[in-house]
Amino acid sequence: MHIPIALKNPEEFTKQISEALDMEDTHVYIDTSFLMWLTMQGTQARRQFRAWADDFMDRLHVPLWTKHEYYRHHAGRTLRSRLNRRSDEFLAALKSFREEVSRFSDNALFSGRSEAAFMQAVDEVDAGVREVAAGAKAWDYDEASEDVIGWMNERHMATAKAFDSMSTLGAVGSLRFSHDVPPGYLDRSKKDRPKRGSNRFGDLLFWQEIMEHASRTKAARVVIMTRDRKTDWFLKTAAPEVDGEWQRLRAKWQPVPHPHPTLAFEMKIACGSELLLLDELYFGAYLWKYRRVQYERLAAVAIDVDPEKFKAVEKKRRLAAERARKRSEQATVSMIRALNIMTKAAVDPDGPVQAVVNRLDADAHVVEEFAALIGPDDFVGLDLDQLACCCRSMHDRAAAGPGPARAAVTNLLDRLDEFPADRAAAVFAGLIMSIYFDGPLPRIRPRSPLLQDLFDWQRDGAVQFVLKALRFKLNKVNSAVLYVPDPKAPEATVKFLSDTEQQQTPVLLEQVYYAGEALLTDGLLQEELLLRTVLGKNQADLKQIANVVSEHFGLPIDQLQIEGGDEADLRSIPEFMGFREFDRFGSDEVPDEEFPPPGEDDEADTQEADYDEDDHDEEDDE
Repeated sequence: MHIPIALKNPEEFTKQISEALDMEDTHVYIDTSFLMWLTMQGTQARRQFRAWADDFMDRLHVPLWTKHEYYRHHAGRTLRSRLNRRSDEFLAALKSFREEVSRFSDNALFSGRSEAAFMQAVDEVDAGVREVAAGAKAWDYDEASEDVIGWMNERHMATAKAFDSMSTLGAVGSLRFSHDVPPGYLDRSKKDRPKRGSNRFGDLLFWQEIMEHASRTKAARVVIMTRDRKTDWFLKTAAPEVDGEWQRLRAKWQPVPHPHPTLAFEMKIACGSELLLLDELYFGAYLWKYRRVQYERLAAVAIDVDPEKFKAVEKKRRLAAERARKRSEQATVSMIRALNIMTKAAVDPDGPVQAVVNRLDADAHVVEEFAALIGPDDFVGLDLDQLACCCRSMHDRAAAGPGPARAAVTNLLDRLDEFPADRAAAVFAGLIMSIYFDGPLPRIRPRSPLLQDLFDWQRDGAVQFVLKALRFKLNKVNSAVLYVPDPKAPEATVKFLSDTEQQQTPVLLEQVYYAGEALLTDGLLQEELLLRTVLGKNQADLKQIANVVSEHFGLPIDQLQIEGGDEADLRSIPEFMGFREFDRFGSDEVPDEEFPPPGEDDEADTQEADYDEDDHDEEDDE
């Protein structure tokens, strides 16, 4: 048995975990405490956990005893009851404080303010606490638990070890516990109650089940994900001293999760496996450092940190729309060349392109610096086709969710006027291809968190032929998008139709139109497409509704004009009203002269229809 003296620091441990999890002969086992924690997290974090777990296929397991204990807590509504109890305790403490302090209400307890000011402040706190407690009690436990249980049911660990052990468990467990042999000996004082057993041998059953399975699968490494930080599992150590990146993430870190040496020894001699323990804090640290692009939300809740604080502090920027008009260079990329660049943007990245994209997967501090300072110098050596492909690849990742890729593309687009005209066109072309196309196929609507930023640059002279090429490509495939970036930046008018005959306040919203198209439909069942869901309320003013409609369908908000009422007018939103989904091969245009068709293409645009990018050779980049 090896008793460690030199212990790993957080940096060394997360590297060890990352390397272990990447190895095909590593098996991962999850205990109940970890899944209880997962149940408490939000939908996005749970979704990211499932995606992370899917990478392990049949190497990640939920033991029978984990499921059994989770079910006991589920049947007893442990998490729901605990949260309600804490909320009631919070309210009771506030009530007690209020009763006590009200006796002093004739005093000016706030210096320089009236006697009543203090009790007014107490009233405000009281209202806030009641709102918070009500919000806590409204937590949808059923939705969260069903999500976790559904995932557990997909993970079957076929072993009867827990049942086989029960005939000798009392004797074996008592003997182990009397000599402080882990795991679980700190539970030896638990006593059975008339209505509930003590489960004092639960950890031992869980442990024996894992050892039997690890031996059968010949696991070289066993990773147990647990929040049980008692010293009958973990080696007792001091909290590590951290600085730099680790200090920025979290001021105080729990000890690195080294296993109890007796546990590690038993696993080694019984199964031939190295034992690693992983709690949610260091699981989050591993994800933040090595898998942050895909799992930032899950990492953030595990570490208990706000991802927003790690985004680069932005300098006050000049309006991009103003800067776009000031480029002195003429467009140097022709229509035919723009079409070819956009075609090449959609191919798989080659070596030089992938090397740039891979900089988003480096250590966290390196990625943050790259994302914050990204600019023309980072693409030296890439020709126009490669540059467009690189920008398309980076935007694909940026569109997947918050993270360094999104920060990088945001800053890259903000510096578009620092690129020479031809290279600015390639950057823009790459972003456009990711936003409006999925490979060779057009998207039903543009997909980008940066779409409004991109509209700011549509008047840049460097990108005008790219925009013409985009319109040509979208027309060629009969695209259903409602708005295509336009150098003229015309007004985008949305018209509201409301039911003024019903005696209802606010007036009921009936429809929103853009360019003759009805954008909303009633009777939707998809929660995520409902207007109430997107807005987070059942009534809103016309400006708010116009903004969410524009974000969904890809309309330029800064060019938005509202008809059918003042932008501050409120409208009631029907319960099942939501966004229409358009397709490429048909639309229900409203035959109403009040709704003019989209702006006509100019003569140059009509001539573009004769071009076919597949019929032309590439021009030189020069």
